[in-house]
Amino acid sequence: MILTKSYVLSPHINPKTISIITMLSDRVITTRKGNISIKSTSPSRISNIRKALPLGLIGLHTKNGEQAHGVVIKCGNEEARCLKQQTVEYKKSEQQTIMIGNMIHLANGVANYIKHGFGGILIPLIYCKDKGENGLEIGFAYFGAPSTSGMEATEFPAYPSYDDTFGHGFLTMFKHFYDGMKNASKTIFPLAPVIGLDIRQSSQLGNIVMPCIIHGTSLYLCSQKLDQYDYFLNFLSDAGITEAFHLPAIAMPIEEHHRLHAKE
Repeated sequence: MILTKSYVLSPHINPKTISIITMLSDRVITTRKGNISIKSTSPSRISNIRKALPLGLIGLHTKNGEQAHGVVIKCGNEEARCLKQQTVEYKKSEQQTIMIGNMIHLANGVANYIKHGFGGILIPLIYCKDKGENGLEIGFAYFGAPSTSGMEATEFPAYPSYDDTFGHGFLTMFKHFYDGMKNASKTIFPLAPVIGLDIRQSSQLGNIVMPCIIHGTSLYLCSQKLDQYDYFLNFLSDAGITEAFHLPAIAMPIEEHHRLHAKE
């Protein structure tokens, strides 16, 4: 996984302290396409995300006091499952160009997906796996879970080949996200063809970049620092996003004895 800071677990962070700190982050950031209102993430929202995630969410902090959260993708020997959207392999010299291009596609997928009003939690991310002499496998992957009361489960049929693993409605959530990327790509640049849509464990992805979490119709941005120079924030603005919450977070494994903290 890509970890940009040295975090340690802090599962007993005082919710009142979190409220005070996150309230200070309410602000408006001006991007090249306009303003995005960045709102703080309240303890109740954090609790709802923790409950919705299959393996939960855990508090983190750095030595200098910065706070964040860990999206648990492995707990002990149990790994979170994801849906891997594989594309063709690329030359290693193309990595930066492809990664930026995928971030643009992902931002457009986010903007279109939110409009549908699904109730579950979806974490779209970009993965990069070194294939040695064959270059790099760079694609998209999706963690999360549908809501049993959300329209993805109550108004759409189940797709057993995938929903038996992730829950009734997950493939519907994915399909609408992917369709959003595909439709937007017609007016920007082509989206690479999908050569595989497979159920995988988190450890099979290689390095990952997790820019956001979508819970219901709320968008949470995971960068520790958000400013007008943030690439993904600018891509979201280009796609029409005007509001988001700030929830600094990374994807990470934890030990079995931290399971209760992650799901409390």
